[in-house]
Amino acid sequence: MLRVAFTALILASSAQAQSCREGPTLSDSFRFAAGSERAYVLAAGIVDRLGGQQTTARTDLRGLPQPFVAKARFTGVRAGAGGLNQRFNKIITVEVSCAGLRCGAVPQGGFIAFLERRGDTHVLRSGPCPDYALHRDSPAARAEVRACLAGQCPR
Repeated sequence: MLRVAFTALILASSAQAQSCREGPTLSDSFRFAAGSERAYVLAAGIVDRLGGQQTTARTDLRGLPQPFVAKARFTGVRAGAGGLNQRFNKIITVEVSCAGLRCGAVPQGGFIAFLERRGDTHVLRSGPCPDYALHRDSPAARAEVRACLAGQCPR
C-alpha cells in the first residue's frame, strides 16, 4: 500500500514538473527581487561551469534525482547607481533543485541573473522550471533591465 502511494506521489510530481508554465518576465523578476526581504544582485554576463563540478543531478538508490550545490564563474556586469555598469567577476554558488523526476542544472552561457547575496556569497537558484532568478541575455532583455532600473518596468 505504501509503495502504491509513493509511486502515485512520484508520478504526480513528475507530471507537475513536466508541465512547466512559461516563467516570469524579466520585469516580474525585477519587481520580485526589489520587494523581497532578501538582498539580490542583478547581473548580466556569462556563466561558466567550473571544471570538476557536478553540473546535473545524480540519482539516489530509488532512481530519483537529488538536489545539489555547485560552483560556477559569472563574468559580466552588475547593476549599480548608473545602470548595468559595474564589473562583476565572481565565483557563484548554484543551488540546483528538483521536482519529481526533473531537476535544474548548472547553467552555461549568457544570462541575466538575480543572485541572492548571502554574506560574501552570491547564490543562483536553478530549478526544473523557469523562475525569477535566471533569464537569457539578449539586447531586448538588456533594454528591459535598463527600463526597470530607471523605474519604468513594463507591465
